[in-house]
Amino acid sequence: MAHIAKYKATSVGHMLAHYRRDASSLERDNIDPSRR
Repeated sequence: MAHIAKYKATSVGHMLAHYRRDASSLERDNIDPSRR
């Protein structure tokens, strides 16, 4: 897990929201909600 050290603490929350596909992080309307 040494590669995680290159990310700043302020960006980790945004990255996790992206990976979880949170509704708050989905900016486009054409995202398939069945894939969440």
